[in-house]
Amino acid sequence: MSGERLRTPADVARARGVQEILHFTTDKGIMGSLRKEALLSRLQVQDDPDLAFIFLAVWPVKAHRWVDYVSLSIHSINLDLWRRALRNLPERWWGVLAFEPAILDHEGVYFATTNNIYPSCHRGQGAASFEALYADPVLGRYSYPHARERLPAAQPTDRAAEVLYPTAISLEFLRSVYVATAEHRRMVRAWCSAFDRPEPALEIRPEIFS
Repeated sequence: MSGERLRTPADVARARGVQEILHFTTDKGIMGSLRKEALLSRLQVQDDPDLAFIFLAVWPVKAHRWVDYVSLSIHSINLDLWRRALRNLPERWWGVLAFEPAILDHEGVYFATTNNIYPSCHRGQGAASFEALYADPVLGRYSYPHARERLPAAQPTDRAAEVLYPTAISLEFLRSVYVATAEHRRMVRAWCSAFDRPEPALEIRPEIFS
């Protein structure tokens, strides 16, 4: 990184080589997003008459202030969180929605240095708060100090770092959808056809869950 201060979170992200902002979700989450042409927060999904019937709570709400925000990761998903989600909903299959870094500059977006519910979490808005995700060290769960040694430039210091996006993210900013199998890809294509929605870029990427 150069000494010159970059103007926006998306500027910082691009300078670090960040290509996409990621959200893992169930098959029902993908279907609901295609139905509404947006990735909705938990609050919006459970209150939406078109989606309430497919709403699946992966875990209880622990931070009510943030229930109307969508949680996303940078560069790679939070594998620890995904594995816990998989244990809670083993009957579902999972995919990843990948968004353009431009969403980092949208109004109301917050950045959290680690999982948003951890006491050691620091959160804020703007480029400085985004840069804080790459500090060395960053305190994570149980205040464990994560260091940047051997991490790719695009990877936040703590893999549990979050982008918190208010209410809903338009699929206008969706880069691609990653799934684990060809069958899952066929299902996503079928939903696009059923909802008369443009088909996003669909890639079979089982390694994204490892």
